[in-house]
Amino acid sequence: MKAFTSGFLHWILQRKSAIFLILSGLSLILLINSIFVNCLVLIVIVYHFKLGFETLIEDYTHNHTFKVLGFILLRLVIIYLVKFIFLLIIL
Repeated sequence: MKAFTSGFLHWILQRKSAIFLILSGLSLILLINSIFVNCLVLIVIVYHFKLGFETLIEDYTHNHTFKVLGFILLRLVIIYLVKFIFLLIIL
């Protein structure tokens, strides 16, 4: 028997990313000029967004074809958002 299932790990990662976002939101006021901190927070926001939408797709989509299309669309959106964040670092 596995100690941690994938659902439990997903739940833990959602909670950890939410805690990080709360703590970084409080400290972001002090470090507003740091581009590294801002990009790190944006990446965690995108990761938290991804975890949340994965849960929505898994729980509320019952048709297998729509579930696969939802995951593909979600990955394309995540790729676009991460690309945009890294473009912010370069500029």
